[in-house]
Amino acid sequence: MSQSHIEDNSSHFSPLQGGPPDKPLKGVRGWLLLLVLALLLGDPLGCVWQVIDMHRTQTAYPELLDMSQWQTYRLGMYATLSIWSALSISAGLRLWKDHTPAAVHWARRVLWVTCIVGMAAVYLIVPWIAFGELTAFEVVQAAVGLLLGGAIAFAWTRYLGKSRRVRNTYFSDSLPVQDASR
Repeated sequence: MSQSHIEDNSSHFSPLQGGPPDKPLKGVRGWLLLLVLALLLGDPLGCVWQVIDMHRTQTAYPELLDMSQWQTYRLGMYATLSIWSALSISAGLRLWKDHTPAAVHWARRVLWVTCIVGMAAVYLIVPWIAFGELTAFEVVQAAVGLLLGGAIAFAWTRYLGKSRRVRNTYFSDSLPVQDASR
């Protein structure tokens, strides 16, 4: 194979590069769009599901309404889930609309707060405050939730830090735009 043949092939792009070399990866698309949708829809819908589940439990066991522990639990969960949803929606909206580094930094913070602190509140803190003790199953469930939350936060934080699309979309004023061929 001649050197010129190798050079001729270098001008072609592969699917792994993400597109033609003359068109930069920029904008809320691909994995970035998935993250934005997860923040805008996924987390809030998950929180709504938790509220629906509490309502089903309360409907199945109406005597819970007379228990102060259940009232404390419900109030703590409503507060936690409301804050979780608000933070998640704010991060998703900022990533969607505000193409500045501050949007990425806010999203990173929100990911860690919701995935770790939120999980700890839902699985450990609120139940412990309301009921005073946790079963072994609840502790294991919390540990799994925290590990999964940490893995999710780590993966998305890494993506936000390493992605060429994120760099081109949010940091283009502070860094030169990188094209897909690099």
